[in-house]
Amino acid sequence: MTKSEKLLEDILIKYGISFARIPKSEIQNQKTPDYLVFIDNVKSYWEVKELEPNENEESISQSFENGDGDIYSVNSQRIRNSIKSACKQFKNYGVTEYPCVIVVYDARPFETKDLLFYSELKAAMLGNAEFLAGRDGSVKEISRRDALLNRNSKTYVSAVVVIHDYAKEALVLHNPNAKFSLLDTEIRDILNHHEVAKFKKTGLTLRRSPYMSVIFCLS
Repeated sequence: MTKSEKLLEDILIKYGISFARIPKSEIQNQKTPDYLVFIDNVKSYWEVKELEPNENEESISQSFENGDGDIYSVNSQRIRNSIKSACKQFKNYGVTEYPCVIVVYDARPFETKDLLFYSELKAAMLGNAEFLAGRDGSVKEISRRDALLNRNSKTYVSAVVVIHDYAKEALVLHNPNAKFSLLDTEIRDILNHHEVAKFKKTGLTLRRSPYMSVIFCLS
């Protein structure tokens, strides 16, 4: 069991969420999701992705420990690749008619963590927006590029969940394009931290909700 899997289990147990480990496939090169999680007695499938230090990051950490390096902000495709990999596992396992959840845990040491982790994650989920500024001071979103979880692709992914070991907490980033929204389940009341995108004419705005930490809205 990896550190991220143990952490996820601790969080699910902490909040009384029922789950079961999915046995590994006996078919060579066929990967399965990690967990079957029950929400409102409905099955959901969760895949855990742990970002461990790669060879270059380990070299940076070693230099840092020796006093020869500075803190380095890693900016890579690893978050995007993790989402792609998890989606492939859901699809190959044939569970795309159920809510699917991708769990991400950044296991890298502080000196090589991506300081723009959440920005990179949200951009991977929903793309990078382009805005048009009007002469009247208004701003309107006119396009959104490179979204992995758009309205036409991977709508079976209900959310991306980021887990943190220092507090044993989870932040649920809901997919606004999901065909199975977790916002309609008890998980919104059980877990404390959520973000969800809402499509508004006004563009990207922030507001608070009584049961969510933050809501970010997209035009």
